[in-house]
Order: sequence, then structure tokens, then C-alpha cells
Amino acid sequence: MSIRLSGMVSGLDTDAIVKELVSAYSKKTESYEKDKTKLEWKQETWKDLNTKIYDLYSRTLGTLRFSSAYNKKTTTISDESKATITTSANAAKGTQSLEIHKVATSGYLTGSSLDFSWLDELDSKTNLRELGIVDETTINVQVGDGDIHAVTMSGDTTIGDLVKQFNEAGINANFDEENKRFFLTSTSTGKEHDFKLTGDSDALEKLGLLSGDSGKWIPWTKRDGTDVTNATLLTDLYDSSTGNGFLDTLPAKFQLNGQEVDKNTVFVSSFTVADLAQLFKGVGVNASFDEKNQKFVIENSDELFKNSNLDFLKGLGFTENDSAIKKGEAVKLNGSDAEIKLNGAIFKSNANSFNINGLSINIKETTAKADGTGYNEIKIVTDTDVDGIYNTIKDFFKEYNELINEMDSLYNADRAKDYEPLTDEEKEAMSEKEVEKWEEKIKKSLLRRDSTLSSISSVMKNAMLQTFTVNGVEMSLSVPFGIKTGNYFTTKDNEKSAFHIDGDPDDSTVASNENKLKKAIASDPDGVADFFSQLTSNLYKELDEKMKGTTLSSAFTVYNDKQLTSEMNQYNKQISKWEDYVSQQEEFWYSKFTAMEKALAQLQSSTSALSGLLGGL
Repeated sequence: MSIRLSGMVSGLDTDAIVKELVSAYSKKTESYEKDKTKLEWKQETWKDLNTKIYDLYSRTLGTLRFSSAYNKKTTTISDESKATITTSANAAKGTQSLEIHKVATSGYLTGSSLDFSWLDELDSKTNLRELGIVDETTINVQVGDGDIHAVTMSGDTTIGDLVKQFNEAGINANFDEENKRFFLTSTSTGKEHDFKLTGDSDALEKLGLLSGDSGKWIPWTKRDGTDVTNATLLTDLYDSSTGNGFLDTLPAKFQLNGQEVDKNTVFVSSFTVADLAQLFKGVGVNASFDEKNQKFVIENSDELFKNSNLDFLKGLGFTENDSAIKKGEAVKLNGSDAEIKLNGAIFKSNANSFNINGLSINIKETTAKADGTGYNEIKIVTDTDVDGIYNTIKDFFKEYNELINEMDSLYNADRAKDYEPLTDEEKEAMSEKEVEKWEEKIKKSLLRRDSTLSSISSVMKNAMLQTFTVNGVEMSLSVPFGIKTGNYFTTKDNEKSAFHIDGDPDDSTVASNENKLKKAIASDPDGVADFFSQLTSNLYKELDEKMKGTTLSSAFTVYNDKQLTSEMNQYNKQISKWEDYVSQQEEFWYSKFTAMEKALAQLQSSTSALSGLLGGL
């Protein structure tokens, strides 16, 4: 670039003169830039609209064209405090009965207190030698029927190290420093996730993890193989290893806490496990049958063993040494499976949830009767989800209406003939709000009377007016469903193609009308599903045809995006061409003015020299 001498000798505003001389060329560049800006805005408008059309096509219509989208069921349960129900589309309609026999639990071991007076602190950093464990030893952890994991320890092992090993072995372990106890739990509910500790019993006792057995029910089972309950008859119990019945093993008479019991008088054919517990209570001993852990529990039984027939107690699975929890021992609650009876059939699960024939049943507690004689029934009623189907259809029309109204607004927009994108200088002369309002006026008019927009809009409107045959009856949105567009003369502009559902409480224009759609769903849900799947399938098909790729448009695009991109490239070339031409013209004129400034400078120098000579005469 040549050196520019801007009016240094002549005093002329060379920059202003040059700018004026090339202004015609600059105006041409500016015109192309404004056209390019409008094209960019047009692309943005189309992209936004195309996204909404594609979303309707792929997400909404892609789902509603299948009759399964309208196959919705709802289920009520007579006692939600016991269970909750979630319904799938394939759930059977009708009333079902549910009994909850057992709730799944996790294995839970509460360690005994490790309150040693000689220890100032007992925390995760405490070495096990402080608890009396000096030599290396092992405790085995087994979860369900899985592999046995060895937990090794010595005097240098800390409580924190031990907790870490328990966790790695597959159980949740924690040491409560405030209560000075270990707490061990299964990672999940159910028998298969229950755990047991074996190995060095001395180490287990020093760690507070040696649990006594609160009761037994060995070897008694029911003849049909199901779990024993409080309602089980003693005549149904037998020893699977010998085949002997429970009552067959009892002597004719025996002592129970010092009182004589006559088997022939007491143990009648209707005697249940709950009656057996009452027999113990009748002689001053608190007893109960634990259905969850399948054990007969006798509390405070020291005197009982001194004043009773030991053969009878041993027949229940007890001995003098394991009949009750000893003071200071850990307490172990066994993990158990959940069990329900649905329509007379027994189902078991290691969790408190069941998925049965389209129903997801989550149980909370048993329905056992207070007197232990059985279970209360819960009623489950499954029926068509009228509101769910109605809302699915209503949501579709809400989406369709918003889209078609926007398309009509863009097509019928006011002219913006005297509006052009603003230059930077023009924006500086206006407020930010004025600029925004100016540009919005242009953007709204860019698709006015657009033939592509008109075409896609017409396709959608025509598809919604079609009739379809369902069970031999010709149906449309209007008849029998009461879905139609508003009155042409009273409906707002650009909302004349929107549909209204008679009886829709959210639509003031038709809220007072009879809700024919809900009525149809309640009386013939399959017919409603058939009609609307045909309607949406047809609209899907029409949009699919419109969204096929061509030489002017990409696939899944309703406008000529390729053509607009090509036009944008042309504008970029034209702008670049005229920017180069303006630069060339500026250089040309600056070179002329620079030459003039040099000539004037030489003339001024010659004049000064001549004046000097004449002044010396």
C-alpha cells in the first residue's frame, strides 16, 4: 500500500472526498449485506419451524400412530397403606384379590456393646488387641449360598480395617463409635442376600458379633412344602427326615412350666401354631411364632426349662443353652423373602416388589389378621384409564394447534416493505428496544405468502379432515368425538385452523359442551384407539412424504435448506467481490491525491526558493 498524504499541503479532507467518490460502490456492498442478513434470519425462522414439525412427526406421531399408545389402564387398591400398584398397558381388566403374607427384609446384625472401661477411646483407629484379639485369626462371611470370604485379623488390625474387609466381603458394615457397636446388614433384601458369620467364635464374641438363637422350629415343616404360619394346623406339621407328625412325637401327658398337659384334651385337630403359643402364655411364659424367620420364640425361659418336660421343648428345637438370647449377645435378624397370594396363587420375591401380568405391586406390610388366624384380602381393580387416554389425545391437539397457528401467523404476516436490516451507524442512532422492534418486524414477514409454507400447512390441515372407517362406521374428528375448528367469523385471525375439544375445561369456547371424546373413550376405548391411530398414521405419512430429501432440500426437512445455503454462498461471493472493488477504488483515488499533494509540495518549495532569491535583490 502506498503512503497516503491526506491534505497536508492542500488542506483538503481527502478521506471524506475519497469516501464520497466510492460511495456508490459501498452502497452496492451494503445492499448485498442487508440481503444476506435477511436470508440468515429466514434460515433461522425455517430451522426453528422445521424443528417443531419434525418433533411432531418423529416423537408425537411416531408414537400415536400405534394403537398401543391409547392402551392405558389404571388400577386402584383398597388399602394403599399395605401396597401400591403401577399398571402397564397389558394388565388385565377386572378385580383381583391380594394377601400379603411376608415382607422382604434384609439380614441385620446388631453387635453387642463393646464398652470396655479401660479404654479411653474406641473408634475406627483402635487396634483389635485392645479388644483381646492378639493372634492372627479368621472370620468367614458367606452371603446366601455364595462363596465364603475370609476376613483375617490380628492384634495390629484396626476396627476400621475390619469394617473395610466386611464391606469387601459383600455386606454393609459400620462401627458406631457413640454406641460402641458393630452393625452389619445385607446389601439387599431376601434370603439369597442374607449372610452368616462363622469361624473363630472367641473372636466373634470379643467383637460383639456372636449372636444367640432366639428360637427354633427344626425339623418341622408343612407337608405341602409352603412356609409355616400362625394359622397352620399342628396336624399338618411333620419331620421331613423321619416322616413323623408333630403330634405323634408328644407324650400323652407332660409338664409345661410345672403344669400337667394332657395331649388328648388340649391338642385337638383344629389346634394351630398360634394356639400353641397361647398354651405357653397360659402357663406364664411369653411365646410366639415368628413367621418371617420361621422360628418359635420363647422369652425368659430359664424357669421354663426347670419345670417342663424337656423332650417336648426339644421337639420344638430348643435346648437349655439356646432357648433365649443371652444378655450381651449380638442380635441377628435373618433376611427373608416377600410372599403374597394373588388370586389364590402364591408368589415369592427377594424384594418387596412383584411384576405379575402387567401389574407392578410394591408391598409395605403384611395383611395378617390381629388374631393370627389368617390374612385380610385387599381388592385390586384395574380398568381403562379414561383420563390418561383423553390427556394423550388432548396433548396432541395442543401441540398441533400451537404449530398450525404459528404457521398461519407467519404466512399471513404484515408486509415489511419499508424495513431493511440496520447498519451499525443506524443502530447507534436508535435505542436497543427500537432496534429489536425494527428487526422483529422484518423477521415476522420473511415467510409471508411463502409457497413452501403454504404447501406444508395445507397438507397438515387436509390430513386432519379425513374420515376413517372403524368397525364398519365412518368416523371423523367432529363425529362422534366433538373435535372441530372454531367459528370462522368469531375465531381470532391465525387461529381458524386450530381444533377445539367439546367439554374441554381449559377451553372457554367449548367448556360447556358435552365431552363426547371422554364418553367415547369410556364406552369404546378400542374404537377410539383405532380411529386416532389411523388419523395420526395418515398425518405421519403425509409429513414423511414432505420431508424426503431432494436436490433442493435435505432429508427430514420441509423447506429448501440446500437452496438457501447456495443463495447464502452467492451473497458471500458478491460481498467479497464488491469489498475488493471498493478497496481498489479507494487505492486509486488515494494515489491520485497523494500525487497531487507531492506536486503541490514541490511547487511550494520552488516558490519559496524564488521568493528567497528575489528578496535578496
